[in-house]
Amino acid sequence: MYSLIECYEVESQGSSIRLVKLRNPHGATEWTGDWSDNSDKWTDEIKAQLNCEIKDDGIFYMSFEDFLVKFGNTSLCMQQSEKLLQQSFHVKDN
Repeated sequence: MYSLIECYEVESQGSSIRLVKLRNPHGATEWTGDWSDNSDKWTDEIKAQLNCEIKDDGIFYMSFEDFLVKFGNTSLCMQQSEKLLQQSFHVKDN
C-alpha cells in the first residue's frame, strides 16, 4: 500500500495546482507521469513552495487528478492523540 503523505495546493503563473505526495512502501518504483521526479512541470518556484527534494527514494508527487484516476480505493486512518484532537477541534474548558 502506498502512503499518502501530504496534499498541497500551490500557485504557479496564476494557476492553482493540486498535488499529492506519496510514498512507495518498497522504496523503489516511482510514478513516471506529470510531476514525477523527471517531469518538466517542476519549476524552482514550486520546488521551493513544497520544500521538495527530487531523488530516487520512493517518495513522489502526482497531480490530484492523476491520483483519482490511478488509485481507485483510498483508506484513511486518523492518528488519535490528545494533542492532535486539541489542535483539530476547539476544546471547551469547563
